Amino acid sequence: MNIPNEVLEFIDVPLENVVIKEFSFKKSKDIDDVVEMVMDAILPKINEFYEPIESRYRFQNIYKMLAEPMKNANFYSSNDSHPLNVNIFMYSTGFVSSLCDGGIYFTNPEVKKSWESRKNNFESFTPRIKGLGGGCGKIFIFELMDIIFVDNENNKLYTGITTKNKTFF
Repeated sequence: MNIPNEVLEFIDVPLENVVIKEFSFKKSKDIDDVVEMVMDAILPKINEFYEPIESRYRFQNIYKMLAEPMKNANFYSSNDSHPLNVNIFMYSTGFVSSLCDGGIYFTNPEVKKSWESRKNNFESFTPRIKGLGGGCGKIFIFELMDIIFVDNENNKLYTGITTKNKTFF
C-alpha cells in the first residue's frame, strides 16, 4: 500500500502499530446504501479497535467523517463502474481514512488546493438525489479534521484526527 509521506508523518507511529482495514463497495444510486456501507461495514471495525462509541454526539461525528466523503464519491464520481475503495488506519493516537472513487475529481490540482486549504469553493453538481450537493458537508470535514490531504497522483482523499481531538476520542 502506497501511503503518502504527509500522511505517514501525521500518523507518526510505526506502521506495524497501525491496524489497516480495506473496504471496497459497489456504487449505488440509493443514499441508504451509502449509510449501510458506513454503519454495517466500517463502524463495527472501528468499534472493535477503539472503546465502543457510547456518546451519540461522538458517534454522529465519526459517521459524518466517513459518510460525507463517501457520499460525494458515490454520487459525483465520473466513473460509476469503479468501486468506492476505503481504507481506515487505526492506531492508539488517532484515526485516518482514505477514499478513492476511480474518478478524476481528486486528480485535479485545484481540488487539492481547495481541500487542503479548507476553502469551500462552491462546486456545482447535478445531484442524482434531490437535496444533495452545494458543499455543506465539506464544511464539516474542513472544521473537524486534523489533517486533510489529497493525493493527486493516486486519486485519494485522506482525512484524519488525533486523540487530542475530543470530538472523536
